Amino acid sequence: MELPTAGEARESLGLPEREWETLVCEDRPREVTGPDGQRATVPDAVVKLGRRSG
Repeated sequence: MELPTAGEARESLGLPEREWETLVCEDRPREVTGPDGQRATVPDAVVKLGRRSG
């Protein structure tokens, strides 16, 4: 299963940019350990938006 990138997740929301400001939109790597001790690095998509005033 392939997860969306931060940019893809942001775009999929379909929010108008004139009403919403993108504060953070990045993929952050994170190390994980599986149940049998295997290690991997997975990307977390981080998106933070703020509503524009006015």
